[in-house]
Amino acid sequence: EVGDWSSDVCSSDLDQRTQKNEDQWADRKSELIARQQTLAYAVDNLQRERDILSQRREVAQKLLAEARRGVESARAFEQDLEPFLDATLTRLENFVQRDLPFLPDERRERLRNLRETLVRVDASSAEKLRRVMEALQVEVTYGHTVEAYQDTIDLEGTPLLMDMLRVGRVSLFCCSPDGSVAGQYDRVSGKFVPLPKEAAREVGKALEIERLRSEERRVGKECRS
Repeated sequence: EVGDWSSDVCSSDLDQRTQKNEDQWADRKSELIARQQTLAYAVDNLQRERDILSQRREVAQKLLAEARRGVESARAFEQDLEPFLDATLTRLENFVQRDLPFLPDERRERLRNLRETLVRVDASSAEKLRRVMEALQVEVTYGHTVEAYQDTIDLEGTPLLMDMLRVGRVSLFCCSPDGSVAGQYDRVSGKFVPLPKEAAREVGKALEIERLRSEERRVGKECRS
């Protein structure tokens, strides 16, 4: 009986140790599984981050390539732009020289300043282009506007201070301040020729109308500002 009791005790101790080992292994297994899941999650996160970084790197490389192409295009554009602007200004200078001789000092000064801008090394291509476009726009505007101003011209060999009337680019008239003498620019001869007295009166009337309109425009502009 003592032997049977000892055997039972030993068996019970073995069962307890076995159960304890099984419990410890179960806890260890759960811990390992949790760590495995954590590591797997971390690996997934790292993979996603690597994919995102790879995509960002590709985007950055594309942007860099586009920027380089843009710089190369800009350089090529600037190289082509300089001769184009120079040729455009030359054509504009020739056009003004052949045009009606209205506002000669103002127009020559504008073109002279523009020529100086084009040869300046500190002026950007954008600035040069802007200045050329502005000059072209001014000349275009002359074609559909009427203007009255004063200038000294040569009429039959005599320099005279005259009231000038420009009608677009169609006609250029002159009239003495007292209205006694008037003339019109003749494109063929390249000079002003006198007009009959009747025509002089009409030119004087047209000048007076344009002065009134100019004053109305000036007042309207001041009111709007």
